[in-house]
Amino acid sequence: VNLGVQGAYWNAGQICIAVERVYVEAPIYDEYVRRVVEETERLDVRSSADPDADIGALTTQAQVERLMRQLEDAERKGARILTGGAEVDGPGRHFAPTVVADATHDMAIMREESFGPVMPIMKVADAEEAIRLANDSPYALAASIWTRRRRGERLVRRLRAGMVSVNDVLYHGAVAGLPFGGMGDSGYGRVHGEEGLREMTQTRAVLVDRVGVAREPVGGFPFRRFGTRRARALIRVLHGTGIGDRLKGIARLLRDPD
Repeated sequence: VNLGVQGAYWNAGQICIAVERVYVEAPIYDEYVRRVVEETERLDVRSSADPDADIGALTTQAQVERLMRQLEDAERKGARILTGGAEVDGPGRHFAPTVVADATHDMAIMREESFGPVMPIMKVADAEEAIRLANDSPYALAASIWTRRRRGERLVRRLRAGMVSVNDVLYHGAVAGLPFGGMGDSGYGRVHGEEGLREMTQTRAVLVDRVGVAREPVGGFPFRRFGTRRARALIRVLHGTGIGDRLKGIARLLRDPD
């Protein structure tokens, strides 16, 4: 619970790999939501310059307006805002960390990027439904799975995301040896790791003829010199469906040398 809260609210949610959507299996849903609310209400919202601040300010007024629009849409469609949900009085654009329970996939908060301190939580029947819904998004940068390690390692293979953690969040960017990047509308290409270095290079293909330039090209002009039958036989040799098919191609070439 604590790491999930951290993933949603760290830097006031203004991180590209922040937790934007949470799917919880039905048997533990109520207890999970209760504990998330407890952890959230302990957080201290104040100036980002204050070293004791847990949640600092949002960068622009447009972010505040987007959060309010998403929360109003969620409430209108049946979600419950259990804590937060509004700006905090005082200088700056401070927004209270917000827990949204009973979220559903027809809500903007589950379909759009929020980039703020909000944590929408949706109840699912099982891991199958969670994976299906998690993959039902144009965005696919980062994801995390919270379960037993071996089960998590099996499930990550089915998640559509550029980076996936098992029982952790946010640390993709801190491991310089891991490629960092997304899929879909979350972009393409990678930074960090070997793949990141390759992104900064231009791949060149070089072919060197080991036979020598004096030979005549296979299938060169004039085409009548090579012939359609020999061309088909050569294709059979190179791409036949089995050893028998390729041997037939060789036999045809031997029968029609010219």
